[in-house]
Amino acid sequence: SNRGGDGSATGTMRRMPGVMMADNRFLEWNDDYAVGHEAIDHDHQHLFAIVSKLQLALTEGHGQEVIGGILSDLAEYVGSHFGREELLMAQTHYPDRDEHVAQHWELTQHLSQLVYEFETGERLMPDRTLLFLRDWLRDHTTTADRRLGDHLRRMAAVGRPSGR
Repeated sequence: SNRGGDGSATGTMRRMPGVMMADNRFLEWNDDYAVGHEAIDHDHQHLFAIVSKLQLALTEGHGQEVIGGILSDLAEYVGSHFGREELLMAQTHYPDRDEHVAQHWELTQHLSQLVYEFETGERLMPDRTLLFLRDWLRDHTTTADRRLGDHLRRMAAVGRPSGR
């Protein structure tokens, strides 16, 4: 018989038990997340796509190599994106820069911890990982990044560089 001990067919992909977010579009980009700055919105679309890819890999029980690669891509892209946003903040003397950078630091630390746990063989908790990333990205883009987008548009309107 081709059945595993739990009665499932062996060799087939099956959903990881306990993963609540079976909807593959749980963090699908839409215009509600737009901040009105072309470069930042492009970065955010890419971030959302990487997190969706991670969600799919975790919920469908993909191998560790696949998950590790996606986590690395996410950490690397987050670092690049935050660097671009922080440069724009410095160039335009963004008044809420310190608070915004502190939020970036929070996600960077959390991702570093996830990568460390993954690399040392701890099993990632899909629900916890995905809920944190979803909530952080959704909340950050619709509050802090939206305020930054407003600031950059104001700067552009008065002829200051906005990094568009």
